[in-house]
Amino acid sequence: MTNFEWANAQLYAAPYVILINLMAFGAFALDKHFAKNQMWRISEKTLLLLAAAGGAVGAIIGQRLLRHKTRKQPFKTLLFVILVINFIFAFVLLIPTERENLVAFLKMLMAT
Repeated sequence: MTNFEWANAQLYAAPYVILINLMAFGAFALDKHFAKNQMWRISEKTLLLLAAAGGAVGAIIGQRLLRHKTRKQPFKTLLFVILVINFIFAFVLLIPTERENLVAFLKMLMAT
């Protein structure tokens, strides 16, 4: 991936990361509202999938700020693991040599 292609990819990645984190935070807020009002709930699987899709920071902020699902295990541990994976993935993408290694690895997977 050339520097130009990477710059274009970043233009699309930034709005995606913002949107997915807002969605994760919103899902936690909505689930908290549903819990308080004894209504239908958002599944833990959905909350974790939003976090895994890049919204882990929004999910953690929602969890802490709203004090929602802070003691629920293994949910709490899984959310933390997803946050660490999100940070590792972002770190790898920000370092050009590691990014190239990741792209080469993905191309190798696609070829098989």
